[in-house]
Amino acid sequence: MNEELTKQLKINNDKILATQEQIAAATVSFQNELKSYQEKDREIRDAIALAMQESGVKSFENDFVKLTFVAESSRTTIDVKAFEAAEPELAQKFKRTTPVKSSVRIAVK
Repeated sequence: MNEELTKQLKINNDKILATQEQIAAATVSFQNELKSYQEKDREIRDAIALAMQESGVKSFENDFVKLTFVAESSRTTIDVKAFEAAEPELAQKFKRTTPVKSSVRIAVK
């Protein structure tokens, strides 16, 4: 009986490993495709932005898409680490905690 159980566990482990390898291969393939599509998306967006800027078009819309040119600008932010170091009590007063949904990080090697 013990020998049969060991044999079954080995078979199950082999199936699990094969499934994990299939999932890993599919994930790597998908991530590589995604990266390629994201690069192409960036190229297309840059070309559209340049064309809109050069022609002075701020917005374009048809039945399929709406494009809006957003001009380059600057943003002012607060350096939280420096603020906490300089004014820890005041920084604590304005801190708030926000829930963050669980996720999976994928890094293709």
